[in-house]
Amino acid sequence: MQTSTQERPITRMLAIVLAAFLAIGAACVLAGCSGTSDEQVIREGLAKELDAFKSPTKESLEPYIGEIDSDQMETLESYGIDIYEFIEHAFRGFDYTINDVTVDGDTATADVTISNIDVAKVASSVMDTVSSDKDIAAKVQKLAEGGDQSEVMKYVFSLMYDAMDAATETVSTDTTIKLTKTNNQWDIDEDSISDMIAGMYGGMMS
Repeated sequence: MQTSTQERPITRMLAIVLAAFLAIGAACVLAGCSGTSDEQVIREGLAKELDAFKSPTKESLEPYIGEIDSDQMETLESYGIDIYEFIEHAFRGFDYTINDVTVDGDTATADVTISNIDVAKVASSVMDTVSSDKDIAAKVQKLAEGGDQSEVMKYVFSLMYDAMDAATETVSTDTTIKLTKTNNQWDIDEDSISDMIAGMYGGMMS
């Protein structure tokens, strides 16, 4: 098929964008003020982390974006992908509920329900459209023949953003977040971060 050679770099680009968000876990350290209970610290800390994506702004997301690998960021920029724009569309349907928080000394768990559109499903649907819709496939091919891959990516991502905005079905994910307290800070373990991110994207990595 004429556009098959274009699907591979587009798929790789999607993988880079999604993998970049694995870095947000580096910012997940919850600290509280003197006199605040551990449960309250955890609840307020998790809410602050998740609110950054529920109502995303450049300011609220800056600490997370700063943790993305510089090579990944350079790749995104070379393809003309605005990471903030991606987040704005990907998390348009994002919401969460912090349920039970259990503290046992220097360890704790927090049961959280996270919901969002299924980003992977949307991306897959867009890729199917790119390969099956003759008009779209022809436009992708024409852009590719111009030699500027960033134009191809920007066009495909514009289709994805439209699909994300139109998506109404959400997926809810229940996850248990494990935390450990060190020097008055609660750290979320790496597996819990991965589970939390999976839920944030509609369970796409589960």
